Amino acid sequence: MNTPALSLAELRQKPHWSFSALNTFLNTCSLQWAFRYVWKLPPVSTPAALVFGGVFHSACTFAFRARLAGHDLPVTPALDLFGDLFAQECRTAELPVQFREDETPDTLVRQGQGMLQALLTDPVCRADQILAVGEVFRVPLPQAGGAEPKPLIGEYDLVVQAAGGCIIVDWKTAARRWPEGKAESDLQPTCYLYARSFTDDLPARFRFDVVTKTAKPTVTHLETLRSEDRFLRLEALLQVVSAMVRAEHFLPAEQSWSCSDCQYAEACAAWHRSRARVSATFSRAA
Repeated sequence: MNTPALSLAELRQKPHWSFSALNTFLNTCSLQWAFRYVWKLPPVSTPAALVFGGVFHSACTFAFRARLAGHDLPVTPALDLFGDLFAQECRTAELPVQFREDETPDTLVRQGQGMLQALLTDPVCRADQILAVGEVFRVPLPQAGGAEPKPLIGEYDLVVQAAGGCIIVDWKTAARRWPEGKAESDLQPTCYLYARSFTDDLPARFRFDVVTKTAKPTVTHLETLRSEDRFLRLEALLQVVSAMVRAEHFLPAEQSWSCSDCQYAEACAAWHRSRARVSATFSRAA
């Protein structure tokens, strides 16, 4: 049963699995996952994209909470909030914010405000009947082999009314439109609809609201469903990943898309030198 008496930040202080952690292990880099979650290695910088995504999410949350309270979506205040929060995060970040060559704080603020404008004026978003904003969940996961119990935790960006049930909405920023079929194969709807199955008998669907980082931002709504078999597959994946973690089977994802601004690039470069290993020897014929 979903009974998160604590906030998401507090839930993260206890052993858990989340979509982002599982996705990092499976689809980004298991070594990056280990640096962060097992060895708790301090990162050397904060990618500007990480700051951008967090501020975008905060501005969206502000706007849709106002809508939930019965007000119109506050477009201009949300744009102002994005600019203020981005400047504040860059100024107060514990680690230096790493910008790419084509990025500056001003260009990213203008980009984020344009994307917010597109999302908050989108007809679908304005018509949604909102049931919840930032709803935290915590559900149990099957344990195997005496593993330490770890629930699945997370937060729904939005829950909106749908005929006969609800739709869980997640906001995404992307460099370009998503390719056809990505929503069907993505792990996040599986995790979130799995969690929802513990708390609601009504049918639930999942929707990505994808906003592009293009000169003229576009908003695409991608709905998807998940079957019981996909939930069984998720449980099997988690059990295998848990076994790999216990055995410390962590490998760098060579040439991963995330390598360019990875917070652990220096540690990764030294990984093969710093870990204990046995030198390979090759027998030669006498």
